[in-house]
Amino acid sequence: PIRAYRECMDQFSQRSLWRHMNAARHCACTAGLIDAAEEFHCCDHPELAGVCEHSCEADCGTEEAQSCQAACDAVCMPFAAVPSQECVQTCLALDSPCLKFAVCRPVEQPAFPYECDDGSRPLPSGCCAELSARQCPSHCGQQDLYQLRG
Repeated sequence: PIRAYRECMDQFSQRSLWRHMNAARHCACTAGLIDAAEEFHCCDHPELAGVCEHSCEADCGTEEAQSCQAACDAVCMPFAAVPSQECVQTCLALDSPCLKFAVCRPVEQPAFPYECDDGSRPLPSGCCAELSARQCPSHCGQQDLYQLRG
């Protein structure tokens, strides 16, 4: 499930805290990560904090679900290190009206107006694929490198 989860996460943008949460919850559900964590009694592991506490059940085809996706994309600004109060109240807080829809498949993926150092297009997450890491291209203002374990 961990590999499937990581592969799923690579398919989605994580430009805002909402998009990251949406991708993480959707992928945890579709990859079977929650079932595996429960089966192997890993729900208390720090890297899986909260993953076992949410439901994978949501009626994603409803107008409410689509409205929440649009609202959360609008109020949770890309690249914000701290979410706005409106983002928290609408999308991220445990009692927010839209949090239950974070398990739904993330909607439209942004196109990134740059290419990776090797000339390839970035992943939907915006990162460039390296052999054992996900990395920003060298011309980005912020150079982050994410090591992949596994």
